[in-house]
Amino acid sequence: MGLLLLFWGLYCCTGFSQTPVIFDTDMGPDYDDVGAITLLHAFADSGKVRILATMASDKYEGVAAVLNLFNTYFHRPDVPIGVPKGDAVDQRDWQHWTDSILLKYPHTIGRNSEAQDAVTLYRKILAGQEDHSVVVITVGFLTNLSGLLRSGPDAFSPLSGEELVRNKVKELVSMAGSFPAGKEFNVHRDSEASRYVFSHWPGTIVFTGFEIGKKIKCGLPLVHNDHIQNSPVKDVFRISIPLAAEDSAGRMSWDETAVLVGAGGYQPYYNLRPGRIRVAEDGSNTWDSSGSGQFYLLEAVPPAAVRDTIDGLMMHRPEPFPERVSRILFLGNSITYDGRYIIDIETYFTIHYPGRHFEFINEGLPSETVSGLSEPGHAGGRFPRPDLHERLSRVLALTKPDLVFACYGMNDGIYLPFDESRFAKFREGMFWLHSELAATGAMIIHLTPPVFDEQNGRHAGYAEVLDRYSNWLLQQRDSLGWRVGDIHFAMKKYLSERRATDPSFAYAPKDGIHPDSLGHWIMAKAVLNYLGEKEDAQSAGAAFGKYPRVFALVAKKQRIMTDTWLTKAGHKRPGMYKGVSMRKAKRQEARINKKITRELDSGR
Repeated sequence: MGLLLLFWGLYCCTGFSQTPVIFDTDMGPDYDDVGAITLLHAFADSGKVRILATMASDKYEGVAAVLNLFNTYFHRPDVPIGVPKGDAVDQRDWQHWTDSILLKYPHTIGRNSEAQDAVTLYRKILAGQEDHSVVVITVGFLTNLSGLLRSGPDAFSPLSGEELVRNKVKELVSMAGSFPAGKEFNVHRDSEASRYVFSHWPGTIVFTGFEIGKKIKCGLPLVHNDHIQNSPVKDVFRISIPLAAEDSAGRMSWDETAVLVGAGGYQPYYNLRPGRIRVAEDGSNTWDSSGSGQFYLLEAVPPAAVRDTIDGLMMHRPEPFPERVSRILFLGNSITYDGRYIIDIETYFTIHYPGRHFEFINEGLPSETVSGLSEPGHAGGRFPRPDLHERLSRVLALTKPDLVFACYGMNDGIYLPFDESRFAKFREGMFWLHSELAATGAMIIHLTPPVFDEQNGRHAGYAEVLDRYSNWLLQQRDSLGWRVGDIHFAMKKYLSERRATDPSFAYAPKDGIHPDSLGHWIMAKAVLNYLGEKEDAQSAGAAFGKYPRVFALVAKKQRIMTDTWLTKAGHKRPGMYKGVSMRKAKRQEARINKKITRELDSGR
């Protein structure tokens, strides 16, 4: 991802200012729209464009939710969405990818009635922009733009629609038409709107025609990239490509080329042929070379070069945390208190995202459960297991997190064979925890519990208990839309693979519970992979070999702050270290952070 954005930073973004863009899409009959909106957000993440709105030119029920889903995935849930409120095409995808992703991924818009009228939204947004600044990219029907051009003065502007476009729009880039002549879906599906827009548009139009995208087949590198997980973009292409023989080499990329040109410019990939489109009543088109003000694309490089660029951009993923996330809280038991997986994660983000400031707060408490259960004679009868219910409200009030990772389950079956009543207490505790965290407005990521290794532990059957608890947590992703990162089965898979060649291998050799440094690294990698990060190193030392001092400093900082946070929030578990005062700890943390910054600067 970093190399990709660097390339586009060098090519597109030298001396740039953000171009305001309105994206208008049918988002459904085909799935190249999904690639197109991904490219749009990739350009926005690189700083090249600013997304003013995403409009639907199709009105099948759910199209607004699909647009909101993709905007949410790319951490722009508040991008305004418009849909046609009058006559419009009503045609959804036949592959049912829209249904699939709407069930799996979060979105705050449910029905089209919750979105704004597209023409009204166009007028509202354009009225507030600088003159001749906006690029409109259409990859669907021309329904909304026809309505805009025909609109009259309103509360947002005294100008007619045509005058508003003339004053505010810099350029229209449209995936429409077939050149020099032909009949193309986006034009003929609402041919009356197409004819009106292309004959009345008071400014420049650049067409990327059917013949351009037909030769550019994309999506297979995305589908085959195992490092991209929990991505609606990948899911759409994974679902759809196998359903049509013509897509065996990838889906034709008509819509992506419009965003490529609208956001990044037509060079070096294309040249322009001037003239003017002529649309017949049946939706077919020809090209009038004697006309002016309009252009269609001509290939300047082989289609494979464009394909490679689009494939790269389609694998763009959002940063793992939205901009609002700064304070990241970890809740859990002794494995979380140990904190080596948190140190690994913090070191990774410190090195790879130096422009972001994250505060990683470890409130893991040894022996703790979310179920409230404790086995008889726990800790030799000295004390029962701590219950998260007792301290959670204090922890949240103190830490005020933007994001919470919660890792429970290891202790919650109290190391006994599976029992439905104990399982019910775990489920009840997890529902309670999720509700309490959600009430704060924080993002929540549940983590499945680490593995229990019966080869080195004394509790027969407990590995299967944690398998069940983990599977239940993972099921909540689909049934309730929870964010759940899986560390359990990642650890189990690694353990099985290593034991195939070394039967004595273990990363919890003492008790089957508490992982060593390698085990913590496997946990950390599973979390990073869940967040969409690519990390293949076999150990933390290998991953951070260029910055060993940063790794050591993060560990030192975490050790100081963990005990201080626990002491400050309060708990009922005896035998814990008492942290230094928060004031003293914060001074030490600030000094360590300065040293980390110097280490990063000297290593770059």
